[in-house]
Amino acid sequence: MKGKYFGWLLGASLAISTLAPAATVLADEQPASPAWSFDLDVDQISDSTRKFVLQKAEDSFSNEASDVDFEEYVHQILDPFAFMDPSTIGALGFFLYEKDYDAALILAQSIQTGENKLNDANDAMTMEHFKQSLSYVDDCNRLRKSEGVSDLKIALPLMAISIVQTNTSAHTGNHSQIYPVGENLAWGYSIGKPMGQGNPFDGWYTAEKNEYEKTHDRSVAGHYFNIIESKYGYTGAAISTNATIGMTYPTCFGQVFEYSGSNLDAFTSDQVRSKIAAYEKALDDGSALPKIDGYNAMFRLYNPNSGEHFYTASFAEKKALVSHGWSYEGFGWYAPAKSSQPVYRLYNPNSGDHHYTINPDERTHLVQVGWKDEGTGWYSETEADAIPVYRQYNPNARKAGSHNYTTNKKEADGLVARGWKDEGVGWGASYGWNVQ
Repeated sequence: MKGKYFGWLLGASLAISTLAPAATVLADEQPASPAWSFDLDVDQISDSTRKFVLQKAEDSFSNEASDVDFEEYVHQILDPFAFMDPSTIGALGFFLYEKDYDAALILAQSIQTGENKLNDANDAMTMEHFKQSLSYVDDCNRLRKSEGVSDLKIALPLMAISIVQTNTSAHTGNHSQIYPVGENLAWGYSIGKPMGQGNPFDGWYTAEKNEYEKTHDRSVAGHYFNIIESKYGYTGAAISTNATIGMTYPTCFGQVFEYSGSNLDAFTSDQVRSKIAAYEKALDDGSALPKIDGYNAMFRLYNPNSGEHFYTASFAEKKALVSHGWSYEGFGWYAPAKSSQPVYRLYNPNSGDHHYTINPDERTHLVQVGWKDEGTGWYSETEADAIPVYRQYNPNARKAGSHNYTTNKKEADGLVARGWKDEGVGWGASYGWNVQ
């Protein structure tokens, strides 16, 4: 097997701070796998990651699963996320952009199994928390240097592991031990505070070192010895702000450690920051978006002032609307780049509303009553296995926001239950999310 070796089976000391914790976050409903797959050679995934994800998926696969089974499972886990807008899936988008499929698979599986949750600003997998965690690796390395110990390098799979375990421990107050790595955890400190002013290393390092020097009892200084362990060569860190037990300590800090003998791709914190900067630039100019020949991703936006949902295949239009205060909600679905069935787009200059239809008679009628014909917005999928895009009408909408279009049957049914009118299927999508 090719790929990086990842030393899951090496022993590691575990330590936990005495500060307190929180409860469990459920994953968002997951999309079905698309009809296409992204290009991935599963030999790029290390033997140890392969073994772990199969163990975690033991209801479907065993450790003796064939290469075909493993490849199918990897695509089942990763394909839906590989075709989402990476900006909407936190650190997972960054891992996929970097083509670190060990890290991506670890985090994607955790979303499926519920340790991490999309669209949660407090989850450890947000890019904000991911970037903030790098400063704590810097703190750790400054302390190691003061003790004459070499710097730790950052491995993205360890960042993924720390994200999963920190987010889990934020709700339990204990080490999850999902992965056999060294780990420090702390609750109740404040993000961005320097040492001596509410930094987790005040407990992990300063307090425990002082206690050890008084007692010479290693059992009271597990965090301290993890920090200064010379055999460790790699690390990952994470921050979660969704701890909920008593709401007393909403922030959980985590750092994991791996032995220097492991053959991991590893970077300094500044190198990771440079990678993040390049990734964010690619998000801004659209080059990080997944591209599939013959299909267009449909951007979905929401105007919090008017209540209108807006749909467009134009990245430039999407970007302009976000700059004017619209909320971006990710890809609504994928549409064929061309088909025999156009979806017409119309605009009401009086209400500011947009409407979309495949019905030429409906288009003609709306133009006759004052709507502006904006031509073809995109195309409907005409294949027999097209995914339905459900259409709902809000009879209470005064101006904009009178219609909603979604492949998500739960969303459609939920709106109907709240008084929207079910108007059936508006057109077909090539691929959509939450389609059941």
